[in-house]
Amino acid sequence: MADLRYVEENKIMQKIDERAAKVKAEVLADGKSLNSWVLYWIGVAVIIAGIKPDIGLVLAGGLILMWFLSSASGEHQIAAAAVGNPISASGAIGELLVLDALRDLPNSYVILNQLLVPDAHSSYGFREIDYLVLGPTGAHILEAKSFNGYVAGSENDKEWTMFKVGRRGTPYQTSCRNPARQTRVYIRLLGDALKARGIRQWLNGLIVLSRDNSLDQIHVTSVGVTQVSWVVRYLQDFGGQPVKNPQALAAVIRKISDETKAANPK
Repeated sequence: MADLRYVEENKIMQKIDERAAKVKAEVLADGKSLNSWVLYWIGVAVIIAGIKPDIGLVLAGGLILMWFLSSASGEHQIAAAAVGNPISASGAIGELLVLDALRDLPNSYVILNQLLVPDAHSSYGFREIDYLVLGPTGAHILEAKSFNGYVAGSENDKEWTMFKVGRRGTPYQTSCRNPARQTRVYIRLLGDALKARGIRQWLNGLIVLSRDNSLDQIHVTSVGVTQVSWVVRYLQDFGGQPVKNPQALAAVIRKISDETKAANPK
């Protein structure tokens, strides 16, 4: 299994857990049934089902049965507000799916997540890298994307397009920022931060589609693009510049992230 010592708890899922605990406390304090609590987790299971149908549907089915058995009082209050922004929650679950896949890398690979790198052009003063994988096939910056639908985009498009089908079978499309351009920015920023410390390490970029979307209409050469089910094979087969001491470099990069966070507390 990969070296996960530098992996931190997903911040969005942490907020969901905190809101969930608050909802549960309020329900218990009011002397109400746990129906609200169960329904909240049904909402989370529905989000998971959109990404991993087998896992999500089994979880939702079990929770619905629990709800049915515990609903004699008829109090059916939904605590879905604890989830907050469902798009953010979906993205967080997508990141967790990528991490789950990365665990299967050998222990010669070190994984870091949620890395902050300074960016003077950002209104926040920093950018956040989803994952960094260090190992014998190079240093790889991973941008995890939980796209829903058929995705189309090229190297320098300002935005990529997602083609979807609505609940009533009506086709529609949405757009998002070009992740290839995002990833190239992350490569430059982290590279600059390392150079400032006298470290020169070639960085590779990789977009990972957590829903295993088709790659047919994605045309990118500056960074890689792969499905989550193939990410381990992609990284192991990549012929990049080996990282001589992954653990030492990981410690430096985590320190860069911590210092960036301290300098931008908002």
